[in-house]
Amino acid sequence: KKPNAASVPPLSEQWMMEEIESSCSRHKLDQTVKNRWINAMRKRAATFKEDMATLNDVMRAHKHPRGALQLKIREMERGKFSARSYSPLGPTPAERQDMERAAKAAAEGGGKAEQDDKDKGKEKEKSKDKEKEKDGR
Repeated sequence: KKPNAASVPPLSEQWMMEEIESSCSRHKLDQTVKNRWINAMRKRAATFKEDMATLNDVMRAHKHPRGALQLKIREMERGKFSARSYSPLGPTPAERQDMERAAKAAAEGGGKAEQDDKDKGKEKEKSKDKEKEKDGR
């Protein structure tokens, strides 16, 4: 049974509905695809903006945006979809924060690893010096 326009309740936020409607008109998508898209996005309110950016990029990049979108909707329905982790506009504030944390952790961890390497190098030199003394060189 295919859902008709009346059987699909709108998303909780009006701006979300407007964004989907705008994309549908831009890519000339029919009501069936729109209803399926609304139902898929209903479960993804927390990642709505990132998902929409990904889906719009996918549709812009493909010769057949309707088919590309339907494949992505199927991924959402199966729980396999994930929004892209990059943006032509740069990282989102949350991604930027994650990158900064990772860089900080790497700097702290990396600095410790470098110090450990220096300590190991010093220990090797000391052991070589001790061996030389034992051999009487």
